[in-house]
Amino acid sequence: MGTKLGAALKLIDGGASVAEAAKLVGISRQAVYAGLKALATQTKRELRLCSECGVPLPETVRSVAVTCSGRCRIARMRRLKAAEAG
Repeated sequence: MGTKLGAALKLIDGGASVAEAAKLVGISRQAVYAGLKALATQTKRELRLCSECGVPLPETVRSVAVTCSGRCRIARMRRLKAAEAG
């Protein structure tokens, strides 16, 4: 995050409104809202990891997906099948 945006987010954490923080730092409210949205999206992505390789799942995958790609999905199927057999 930029230095101004980071300062605005710290002010918001301290209890200031978005408009107050933007005015004090000297950036637009839209920039602050975009920064808040980016933080929320980044946090959401980090919560869902691929069960095989551990990378964050892309936003475009279904909500029930547990793997990031076809390669990982096949690896997962083979791992589960081997666990059943042995």
